[in-house]
Amino acid sequence: MEHPPLPDRRTATFVQPFEEQEISLVDLFLVFSRRKSLFVSILLSFLAIGAMFIALREPKYEYSAVLEIGTMLVETANGEASRPIDNPETLLAKINEGYVPTVLRQYGHEQQFPKIEAISPKQSQLIVVKVEGPAEKKDLYLQQISMVLEYVLADHNKQTAVERSQLVARLHNARVLLDQLEDPSTLAVQLKSLEKELVQAHLELEELRDEKVLAVRSRELDADLERKTRELFNLKNQSEFYKAQLERLDQVDKLLEEQISDLRSEIQTVLSQRKEAMNAVGTVDRAMAFLMIDNEIRRNREKLAALEERYFVKQKNARDRLLNQIKDNAMLQNVVSKEIERIKAEKEKLLIDNDRQQKRLEAQIRLLQEKIQKTRNDHFRKIEQQKQEISVLEARLANIKETRILRDPMQSLEETGPGALMILILSGLAGLVFGFLVVFLAEFMARVSQKRQDLQEAA
Repeated sequence: MEHPPLPDRRTATFVQPFEEQEISLVDLFLVFSRRKSLFVSILLSFLAIGAMFIALREPKYEYSAVLEIGTMLVETANGEASRPIDNPETLLAKINEGYVPTVLRQYGHEQQFPKIEAISPKQSQLIVVKVEGPAEKKDLYLQQISMVLEYVLADHNKQTAVERSQLVARLHNARVLLDQLEDPSTLAVQLKSLEKELVQAHLELEELRDEKVLAVRSRELDADLERKTRELFNLKNQSEFYKAQLERLDQVDKLLEEQISDLRSEIQTVLSQRKEAMNAVGTVDRAMAFLMIDNEIRRNREKLAALEERYFVKQKNARDRLLNQIKDNAMLQNVVSKEIERIKAEKEKLLIDNDRQQKRLEAQIRLLQEKIQKTRNDHFRKIEQQKQEISVLEARLANIKETRILRDPMQSLEETGPGALMILILSGLAGLVFGFLVVFLAEFMARVSQKRQDLQEAA
């Protein structure tokens, strides 16, 4: 009996009809029907595991506190603006990277405790410090959170204390300066010199406007003019007198010249007589005549010497004195004439100068009044500016908002993490998925085993 040929193993898998490799919904239902006990057992196992996890897990709660960052009023390019003591990002970095590790190290190694975390809700100045842990460590977690908050408050209070002390000092100085400005004596001291100049200018202006004062000045000039005119008249009379004396000197010179000439002639005559007397000696009468002639000659010579001295010395000195006096008189006349011209010109411009001085004083008075008004305005403006500065400082001082704890550290009312129902639902879903996988895997392994057996039997 002949046996049919064995199929080739390399192509055996392809001999099956294509329809056998397709899986329909009916096949799936039949598969689950055959292995429903396995599927149910797996599902129940996962539910049992979830129930055991619920029963054995340690409940955890969230421990948290809420912190509000303080603010300060600062000067900016656009005016006053409120800014936080620390930006939320900066404060989060300080807490998470600085304060939290420091606090945890005080209780031992950091890994022994859950990590304390700080977060900031968007668009807010709030900081939430939280940690999750079991209820039996509630006091420990609350204490750790409190210590973190204390570090933050200490840092911010230090900054606000410095800012507050500076503002208080500036405010005190500003109030002291305002008291000084509001003191009437301060403005009075500033105005004293200006008001004194103003009073002096008014007095001078009134004096210039007074016709009596102007008349007095005019009479003074008239008196000076009259006095200088008389002085010039006297100088002219004196000059005429000097000229008359000079003419008399000329006459005296002529007379002296005649006397000298006559005396010289007389001396020559007497000398001739003496010569004749010398030739006729021997008689007593001639000796007496000779003696008388000598006496006459001596007297004439003495008289001639006196005349010549008067003519050549005294007359010359007198002439020189007269000429100097005439010269000095002419100079004095010139000076007095100029003084008269000056007085006349001064009298003519007296009214012009008076009007000019009045205008000058009026301008000076207006300037002083403007200065006084400006000084007053500046003083009151300084007072207003000082008041505004005090208001700004008071506003900045009032706007120092301390960092504060909005909510003290406390335990959450409900447990954190998924609830028991959620755990059961998740366990059921996991059991369904794992059950499907196991059922399909078991069916697959059964079919593989069946194929292997069929192949063995066929061989």
